[in-house]
Amino acid sequence: MKLAFFNDYTLGVLKNGKVVDVSDAVSDVPHVTPQDLINGVIAEFGRLRGRLEEAVAKSDGVPISEV
Repeated sequence: MKLAFFNDYTLGVLKNGKVVDVSDAVSDVPHVTPQDLINGVIAEFGRLRGRLEEAVAKSDGVPISEV
């Protein structure tokens, strides 16, 4: 799973040349800055992985060229 920030630090997952917004899946990760968010996601990845995978499965995403 490749995580990426797009459109002013929205957290996404890369999927087949597209990016899927997964910000709702990680909304309970405490953060003030984007760096806090990604550090929190990494630290809690075991707990968040299922939610992230579910969010990715439910969305086709947006082409990387459009973000």
